[in-house]
Amino acid sequence: MESITKHNAGQVIGDGKLPNKYSVSISNDFYISKEGGYLEGYEEESFKSKGFTAEVYDTYSEAKEQAGYYSIGEQVKDFTVNRITIEDRISGELYQNINVFYPNECKTEEMLIEDTSFTESRLGEDFE
Repeated sequence: MESITKHNAGQVIGDGKLPNKYSVSISNDFYISKEGGYLEGYEEESFKSKGFTAEVYDTYSEAKEQAGYYSIGEQVKDFTVNRITIEDRISGELYQNINVFYPNECKTEEMLIEDTSFTESRLGEDFE
């Protein structure tokens, strides 16, 4: 059985294989509200994306608890946290708390997106 760690978690996100693992990542990536949709902040030429996978967990509840230790706007290492993400092997992205910049209003807001339904349906009672 392969060992999934924070160093190789990105290679197995969304690969659909078991055992399922949940990785918590933080970064300075953000969304920009534009014409009724969103652009990734890294699409801006001058933006330099920074971040890392904090840890890998066996259950979604453990990963969500870890994600709760970080806050949007918090300074970590050499960047400000703008995105907190939980990803797994089955669905890919399950949870995202992200800073959204609204340039026309000169403001930012946190946006929370969470959808575990596909992973839950695949794992059934084993989802925790």
